[in-house]
Amino acid sequence: MSSDCKRRLTCAICNKNHATCLHEERHPKTPEEKKRREEQESANVRKTTSCTSQGASSANTSMIVPVWLSSLSKPNKEVYTILDTQSNATFILKETCDELDAETQPTMLRLSTITSQDSLVDSQRVSSLQVRGYNSDVKIHILVAFTSTSFPAEEEHIPIKATAKNWEHLRPIESKMQDLFDCNVGLLIGYDCSQALTPREVLAGGNNEPYGIKTDLGWSIVGGSDVRSRWALCHKVAVRGIPAVTMTDIVRVLEADFQGAKDDKKTSQEDLNFLKIMEEGIEKTGNEHYEITAIQGTASFA
Repeated sequence: MSSDCKRRLTCAICNKNHATCLHEERHPKTPEEKKRREEQESANVRKTTSCTSQGASSANTSMIVPVWLSSLSKPNKEVYTILDTQSNATFILKETCDELDAETQPTMLRLSTITSQDSLVDSQRVSSLQVRGYNSDVKIHILVAFTSTSFPAEEEHIPIKATAKNWEHLRPIESKMQDLFDCNVGLLIGYDCSQALTPREVLAGGNNEPYGIKTDLGWSIVGGSDVRSRWALCHKVAVRGIPAVTMTDIVRVLEADFQGAKDDKKTSQEDLNFLKIMEEGIEKTGNEHYEITAIQGTASFA
């Protein structure tokens, strides 16, 4: 350990406790330099924000639509939902599930994504949910969903009225899109609920242009033309539920240590003769050992 080191290394430049190759020149900043740096960082933040707002039309958007989500006890909670054709399960944000007071059961999932395989995840199984589009009366029942602590979606991924307005071929659906709501992405619907993902209409543009898609939950816009974007999303989720361990399973495991193995083998005549020879040939010697005399020789043991 460092505290027990009898020959400490010191820097040949500054004589501090680090190796010379790790030395770095650090000059104390003057108040003017510090203020100038803060102003530069603030300007960079404003520039980034401005580029984001002005470039909304070129940002990549996904199949995210506003919906009304409800449980048996609390109907009509406003959330955004991701329509994900690469997930074989439906997930609900844990915070949203708690707000809906939905009926849950603890479970464990074997989760596979693009970055990990067969990860064991603690979750809760949720039933009796239903969802409908923001301006629709069509109700879609979600038989099974699992809780998740977060979803990989940002505000910039949500298509809104301005998204359609900035593309000529999408302007016919501008009035059918919504402005940005003050609610989170609380639901991800996978292809286990195919009704929610079924395309009813498609409004396509040119190559590399976003397209409009209508489902029972409303219109959404997928794609963009910002080729400079450095981030990407790929949900691709595969889920397998692990059966819950019951009390019967626990008792069976505990009793296994006390159950004798069943011996269904029958004793032959040769076995009986051998046992008889061993019984008649065993005797105790003077040094507290036992000795077995058989036809082939003598064996001694304590």
